Amino acid sequence: MKYEIFIWLKPDLTADEHKKEIKQLKELLPQVEVEDLGKRKLAYVVKGLTEGHELHLKFEAETAAIGEITASLNRRTNVLRYLLTKSL
Repeated sequence: MKYEIFIWLKPDLTADEHKKEIKQLKELLPQVEVEDLGKRKLAYVVKGLTEGHELHLKFEAETAAIGEITASLNRRTNVLRYLLTKSL
């Protein structure tokens, strides 16, 4: 199935930390299309922050793999929030 994830990272990451996060996401999701949307103002305060660095990922995966993906995102300290949806 096709899925999309919007991920908001901490806005104070260095360029190297930012690249490292993207690299780790590409390792987790081998055939992923990553769009870096840059730093954006959040609609509401998340973990005490009003800005986040937004990524949009498109990928295909088996339904069984989604639990592993969300568990991995929940463990990452640099991820403020994410939204995972099925693509049409």
